[in-house]
Amino acid sequence: MDSTIINENDLYLIGLHSIGLTHSELKVNFWDPSKDYNYKDAFLHLDTLTLKWNRREKIIAAKEWLNIDEIRNTLIKFSIKVITFHSELYPIILKELYHAPYIIYVRWDETILSRSKTLGIIGTRKNTFYGKKILHQFIPDLINHDYTIISGWAYGIDSLAHSITLEHWGKTISVFGTGVDTYYPVQNKNLFDAIIDHNGALISCFPLWTKPESYNFPIRNEIVAGLSKWILVAEAWIKSGTLITAHLWLEQGKDIFAVPWNIFDSSSEGTNMLIATGEAKCTLNSWDIIQEYEEIYITKETLPEKNIVSSLTDDEEMIIHYLQQWINTVEGISLHSNLSIQDTTSILTILEMNWYIEMDMFNAYHIR
Repeated sequence: MDSTIINENDLYLIGLHSIGLTHSELKVNFWDPSKDYNYKDAFLHLDTLTLKWNRREKIIAAKEWLNIDEIRNTLIKFSIKVITFHSELYPIILKELYHAPYIIYVRWDETILSRSKTLGIIGTRKNTFYGKKILHQFIPDLINHDYTIISGWAYGIDSLAHSITLEHWGKTISVFGTGVDTYYPVQNKNLFDAIIDHNGALISCFPLWTKPESYNFPIRNEIVAGLSKWILVAEAWIKSGTLITAHLWLEQGKDIFAVPWNIFDSSSEGTNMLIATGEAKCTLNSWDIIQEYEEIYITKETLPEKNIVSSLTDDEEMIIHYLQQWINTVEGISLHSNLSIQDTTSILTILEMNWYIEMDMFNAYHIR
């Protein structure tokens, strides 16, 4: 790591954060971007800081156990860079947050934080095959249009969003709810390493060595929201952290896209509710996102070429056959194919997402 990144001043700033100064307290004390603050002097003379009396006593007590050399060794070991609110590298979009952190910790490529097209992808930790299918269909097109995919590191949709992005050599940012030096969950260590290997970034607003705590996650979600211009909700239960994050976007005036699904499937109650209440835009494919924000006029000639025979499953081919015979309603296809209504709806939705078919105003399906 460049020695100019780990300088003594940075070390003592991290020291201040590590012994308990909050982002708000750091901002209050070091608010002027025109000044070159001496964090070491502030660390050594805590009585000069603007703090409440009871806070100062706790912070002074915490300073006794802090080891500056341990901070230095941790930064070197994990190649961690430190970016303050006043730095040119601090993402402008993140500054729009009311509670924008004063300091963020970044592993690997900090320049990725300033990319112009950022899409947050969130969803349930207990994803279904449908949720996975959505990501496999959406993400490649988004990457081809230079979108950076942002998510947390949780199981389910979050991890899938990162791993599928990496499979297609896209850029991705994972936001931690722990210290950026802490692998959690441990099972995702290989995924974190892969993000670094593919020139992505792991970031956190929490001090080094911060362990996972339930109250960290809403803050983590707010950072995901703050870094993303838009959000895609792939799959969500009616009561979930996913909806909390989605509402953080709404509070920031950002647009939400949600993918609809079976009204009887609890794993999609949250996404269906966002659409029904008008909080999210109903999204059937990646082009719904791309054309809205890039003003691309989508025609059949601009869509990805697909072999309508070789790339379909047997059930999908059977449904295409019935559509060619003008058997084009869910009930009619189910009756002729012996598939259940639920399975028929599922296959039609996937075909529609892949632009093989479209539905008219009378809920009948037609081949594009």
